[in-house]
Amino acid sequence: MFSSVRCMSRAALLELHLANLLLSCAILFTRWIDAPVPFVIASRCLLAGLALYLFLKLKFRQAEVLDRRATGLLIVSGALLALHWMTFFYSGRISTIALAMVAMYTYPLMTALVEPFLEGGFRLDAYKTDLLLALLATAGIAWIGLSATSVDREGLLWGLLSAALITARNLIVRRKLAAVTGSRIMMYQVLVAALLLSPLLVYFPLQGYRPGLKDLLLLLALSLIVTALAHTLYTRALLKMPARTTGIISSVQPLYSAVAAFLFFQEVPGWATVGGGTLVLIAASIESLRFNRRQET
Repeated sequence: MFSSVRCMSRAALLELHLANLLLSCAILFTRWIDAPVPFVIASRCLLAGLALYLFLKLKFRQAEVLDRRATGLLIVSGALLALHWMTFFYSGRISTIALAMVAMYTYPLMTALVEPFLEGGFRLDAYKTDLLLALLATAGIAWIGLSATSVDREGLLWGLLSAALITARNLIVRRKLAAVTGSRIMMYQVLVAALLLSPLLVYFPLQGYRPGLKDLLLLLALSLIVTALAHTLYTRALLKMPARTTGIISSVQPLYSAVAAFLFFQEVPGWATVGGGTLVLIAASIESLRFNRRQET
């Protein structure tokens, strides 16, 4: 029994790291796709939702029955996810990739500060290591941000709002939707987001925007791989691990993004990116080891 629990925990950790690798590429699509940000997010949600729907229909003959409470929480969390993507992509458009990543990835610290209160009270002695690791990861991300050539206050504010939105969504999933499978949670969330944003799919074409073949292929990649697959893996891990743990480990994403920016845009990371990335990796590695040890005891 304990062996199977350890295997499940390790699988969740592997799924989380794979999800982080894929999700770190999301911000790059703000540069690759020429479409307006709201159109990109609406298309992303619709295509990902349809893909997850087909996957669940093939995998499960009978759908899960959700009560009103779960349905309401899925609607709320879907709206939060849509707003998170909108603000994050907008931040990446009007500022640098580094600044957008710095602002949004303050969410591990937000999670580490909020979740203990939801668990029945904050005790510094019980959560001091989580807080220290969150602070270490956030310091590393801030250091990476210093390598940006310009600081756009508006972009920073949009990024911080994005961080608050994803923190709220993650806590709802972790604490209120644990009985629902990860792929089904993601399907409902992106379909809710697609429904809310569907008028934008009509508005922008009426305004003269016509996506070309390149944009369509990139939208498919963003929707099916970076959204449907990566977010399902992330949600599955979130259901099995504390939200603060997934948040701290996910702080490695800005480092992955810096590597991807070098590979695709030939952006050579500066010393601040190298130093900050080292701090992020240390925090993520320590939290991974702590999670494994907790499962083995």
